[in-house]
Amino acid sequence: MDNKKLYITVIIVLLLINAVTVTLLWIKFFTAPDFKREERHHIKGKPGIRLDSEFISEALNFSPEQQKTYEEIEKRHFDYARPLFDSIFVWKKYLLDRSIDGGLSPEEVAAVTNKIGNTQALLEKDLYQHFSEIKNICSNEQKEKFKDLVLKEAVKKGPKPPRPQER
Repeated sequence: MDNKKLYITVIIVLLLINAVTVTLLWIKFFTAPDFKREERHHIKGKPGIRLDSEFISEALNFSPEQQKTYEEIEKRHFDYARPLFDSIFVWKKYLLDRSIDGGLSPEEVAAVTNKIGNTQALLEKDLYQHFSEIKNICSNEQKEKFKDLVLKEAVKKGPKPPRPQER
C-alpha cells in the first residue's frame, strides 16, 4: 500500500512539473519579440529590406510595357540567382558539417570557402546587372526615384535579433 501511495505521489509531481514546463514554454513562445513582423519585407532572409518586385513596380509606377519587361528581367535574375543561393547553402552546410566532424584539412577549408566566395561574387555581379537592366527601362524621372529607392533600401540594415537574454 505504501508503494502504491509513493508511485501515485511521484506521478502527480511529475505531471505538475510537466504542466509547469509546458506552460512556461507556451508563455515564452507567445511573448518572444517578433521584430515587428508586420513591417518586415524579405529578400532571401534579409529582414527590413524592401526591394521586392511588387514594391519596385508600384513605387516606380511602371507602364504596362515597362511592367512586362520588368517581369522578364526579374524572372531572368531569379532563375540565375536561385541555383547560386542553393550552391552557397550546400557548401556552407558541408563546411559546418565537417567542422563538427573535424574532417577537413586547412587546404580543403580554403577550397570550400573559395567556392563560396566565388559563387557570392557571381551573385553580386548578377545583382549589379539586374539593377542596371531595371534602370535602363526607366524614364528619367523613374531613374531618380529608383536610385533613391536602391540607396535607401539596399543599404538599410534590418532589425537586430534579440540577445540571448532578451529571448
